[in-house]
Amino acid sequence: MMNINDILKYGESKLENITQDYLIDARLLLEHVLECNRMYLLLNKFEEVDAHKIHLYEKVIQRRASGEPLQYIVGTQEFMGLTFIVAPGVLIPRSDTEPLVEALMKRMKGNEHFLDIGTGSGAIHISLLHHFKNATAVSVDISAEALEIAKKNAENLKVTNRIKYLESNLFEKIHEKFDVIVSNPPYIPTEDLKTLQKELSHEPKIALDGGDDGYDFYRAIIKAAPEYFNEAGLLAFEVGHDQARTIKKLLEDADYQHIEIIEDLSHIERVVIARYERL
Repeated sequence: MMNINDILKYGESKLENITQDYLIDARLLLEHVLECNRMYLLLNKFEEVDAHKIHLYEKVIQRRASGEPLQYIVGTQEFMGLTFIVAPGVLIPRSDTEPLVEALMKRMKGNEHFLDIGTGSGAIHISLLHHFKNATAVSVDISAEALEIAKKNAENLKVTNRIKYLESNLFEKIHEKFDVIVSNPPYIPTEDLKTLQKELSHEPKIALDGGDDGYDFYRAIIKAAPEYFNEAGLLAFEVGHDQARTIKKLLEDADYQHIEIIEDLSHIERVVIARYERL
């Protein structure tokens, strides 16, 4: 038999050469298997672990050592202080996207009707609906699997009555107008997908591939969005680390106004927001 301390050391040793977060990952995976929290591990480090749990832990450690993201193994990810279900059919919500949500929180009044394009797990629109109790949303994704996960998250976080989900390629099935359109679209150039780090290779390619130069979805959304705005509308994007200036130019050429580029905490230009007003 092995105790909690022994098995934790085993997990750390297996992940040490895999990820710089090996101490955290080994602990979180053990918490997942034992269905406990960090405090329990600290207070019961010499408690023996039964053989079945040890076997389960070995299996999840092997999955993590193969490069499978921790979030897919434990099935959840924190975003904007909320817990979201995640699975291999959706992109894992990242802290990189939080500045987009925070920027909209500062600019929305709270009663807007908005559209989330490429919803994935639903992290963006659910976070906004959780914050703005009078807002309503339509959420689209080309993936039926992603929409099912987003629906589960909406139900868990109690915003289902203010959101409509549509399986749609961008605006294909949209027949209404919005105050705000937000998107974290695929923005990795197709050729770059071949050199993704191991963890990203486990995530759905459809949520990553932005076309030859990474801008396909930005061009399509910028061009079509004015048709789906009310008299004036706000368009907000998450962008790749070196894409903000190009997207700003695309917006300028399409007659958007009040274009802002917003940096994240690492001073990377991560968000581009613009207004569109019919002249």
